[in-house]
Amino acid sequence: MSGLVVVVIFSGLTLFRNFAWKDNYTLFMTDIKTVPRSAKLRNACGGELIAQSVRPANSAKKDQMLREAVAHLQEAIKIHPGYKNAYLLLGNANNYLHNYEASIQAYLNALRLDPDYEEAKNNLGITYRDAGRFYGEQKGDLDKALQYLKKAYEMRPDEYETLRLLGVAYGVRGEAQKAVEYFSKALELMPNEAGALYNLGTALFNAGQPEKGQQYIDRALEINPGLGK
Repeated sequence: MSGLVVVVIFSGLTLFRNFAWKDNYTLFMTDIKTVPRSAKLRNACGGELIAQSVRPANSAKKDQMLREAVAHLQEAIKIHPGYKNAYLLLGNANNYLHNYEASIQAYLNALRLDPDYEEAKNNLGITYRDAGRFYGEQKGDLDKALQYLKKAYEMRPDEYETLRLLGVAYGVRGEAQKAVEYFSKALELMPNEAGALYNLGTALFNAGQPEKGQQYIDRALEINPGLGK
């Protein structure tokens, strides 16, 4: 997943410290021992764990760090149920864990608190898309994939990858004309993208328009001769 907006509020952490610390996580965890009921500290710790989890050096323990982040963020929300940033970060952590339903619910809770929360809107749209891809590619559940992808499209109608995935899902489902519709929209956004041209050409073939389909495929191969091999 890419593009998630991360907002962590570090203000208000004015505790006196007379120790050396090596990173934000160590700092926040030490403070939590002193003030365990601080929603801001729990939120900051969760945000830092998410930030550290996506670093290549932490790939082996990524899921463990994310689960720990979830626990801190849930505690922040328990302490302060109106903490919209904690819901945002909880949604991010669950997205990275592929817990898409939990991620979506967290963003919806953030938007319930603040309907104009742009970061939550953006991340919700991304998560609908990611869930659609996951259920289509990993689970082979086209109905569920389309359910999420349609919601992603409603929120982000000009997002190329959502349109591409909708075209793929309908194509695999055998609904060639619907695939043509979404691949055409994707091509409008990226008119010189070889993959978009090739996808539309293939969909047109399947929709019974081989001559028109071949024109798009030929254009795609001019840009990228390696396509289709």
